[in-house]
Amino acid sequence: MASKGLVNSQTFLTETKEGMNQVFLSRKDTLYASNAVLVGAQTEQNEVDGYKAKNAKLQEEATKSLTITTELSRAKEEKLALEGQVTTLKVALKLAREDASIIRTMTDKLMSSLQDEDAPSL
Repeated sequence: MASKGLVNSQTFLTETKEGMNQVFLSRKDTLYASNAVLVGAQTEQNEVDGYKAKNAKLQEEATKSLTITTELSRAKEEKLALEGQVTTLKVALKLAREDASIIRTMTDKLMSSLQDEDAPSL
C-alpha cells in the first residue's frame, strides 16, 4: 500500500510539474504577446514622433515663407511709392526746365532791350 501511495505521489508530482510547465509556457506566450504589443506600440509612437518632427519643420518653413511673403509685399509697396516719387520728380524737373527756358527767354529779351537802349541812335 505504501508503494501505491508513492506511485500516487509521483503521479501527482508529475502531473503538477506538467501543469506548472503548461502554466509557465502559457505565461511565456503571454509575455511574448505582450512584448509584441509593446514593440508595436513603440513603433507607432516612433512614427507619431516622426510626424510631429516633420510637422514642426513644415510649420517653421511656412512661417519663413509667410515672413518672406510679407517682406516681399512691403518691398513692392515701397517700390510703388518710390516710383510715384520718381514720377513726381520727373514732372518737377520738366516744369523746372520749362521755367528755366522761360527765364532764359525773358533774360535774353531783357538783355536785348537793354542793348537797344544803350546803342547809340543814328
